[in-house]
Amino acid sequence: MNSLQLIWSDLKDRFRPKRLFALDVESFEALRLIARQEKTHPREVVARLIQEAVENRSLHHSVQATWGTLSPREKQVTALICSGLTSKQIAVRLQLSTATVKTHAENAFHKFRVRNREALRAMLSGFDLSQYE
Repeated sequence: MNSLQLIWSDLKDRFRPKRLFALDVESFEALRLIARQEKTHPREVVARLIQEAVENRSLHHSVQATWGTLSPREKQVTALICSGLTSKQIAVRLQLSTATVKTHAENAFHKFRVRNREALRAMLSGFDLSQYE
């Protein structure tokens, strides 16, 4: 039994309702189409979607918690990195030395456990950072 089947089985065993939730006809047909394309049962598709949603939510909360560990200046630098500015551009905008900007950036990389600007941008892509710019 794969992990998706285990999740579905666990859901069924925990709640034992006749129905976990109701779907409109269009959603149900879309679910059946996906299951047919993936050559699997619709319950497995539902279990995978739920698992992915839980994982995404957990990641979102983790990123928010990490954001809270940044200093105000690290938040500014990180937001400007995410908006695509270079260290030199950030230094001019915030009236800092380029070395100081790089230090703040490195601190953010370390706290978010990423290696570079691209990974940082990807991690924070779903967040509105405009108030920090």
